[in-house]
Amino acid sequence: MWFFRRKEFSTFVLLIAIILLSATVSQAVGKLAGKVLETMNSGGYTYAKIETAKGKQWVAIQQALVRKGDVIEFKQGMDMGRYTSPTLGRSFSDIIFSSGIRHIKRVVGGDERAAGARNTASKPGQSLKVKKASGAEGYTIAGLYKNKKKLNGRKVEVRGKIIKISHYGGLTWLRLIDGTGSRRRGNRKLVVTSTDQAVKKGSIVLVSGILRADKAFGALIYEVIVEDAAIDK
Repeated sequence: MWFFRRKEFSTFVLLIAIILLSATVSQAVGKLAGKVLETMNSGGYTYAKIETAKGKQWVAIQQALVRKGDVIEFKQGMDMGRYTSPTLGRSFSDIIFSSGIRHIKRVVGGDERAAGARNTASKPGQSLKVKKASGAEGYTIAGLYKNKKKLNGRKVEVRGKIIKISHYGGLTWLRLIDGTGSRRRGNRKLVVTSTDQAVKKGSIVLVSGILRADKAFGALIYEVIVEDAAIDK
């Protein structure tokens, strides 16, 4: 096992060195981006099959958090043609070794599913329906995605059910659903940040904050996020 990992590591380092030292090599790949169809980790590396404008393509990078459904732009890479991964025991007919991730758009309504959402959606007549926030600033979650360009930087209000709570960087991060949107379109969940820590998972709240479209946090990009939110319980 140690031999295989060392062999694969040496191969990867050599390829990255070639990429960095020769950006004009004819084999070098320019923009490489697409939706992740399949992904796996092995030997300290991540392998991702993406749907690009030219078709399906395998890409390898040093191990990173990559999920099915993510839309990723990779850094410059080199097409190595046929390659066999010793630790995976798998051959790829064509694979590009990239020096890393440039941007990720992690679709909030992607593969992740809220606890209890499966049972709620599986029974007719029991789908979640949350009353839309009233007033000129009131929107459904799907409405925020639809109007994200004109609402970017503006105050909005939305009512939804809290399905996930986390704390990071001195902020409370909430994930809401209101029964609008769909997993396929990626517009059914909304991320909200607030300084209010007195919130409870499963409760329905009215959120008032500033909408940001395509907001980047490092390499992660949120298509829609509501920041500096006040939460009415």
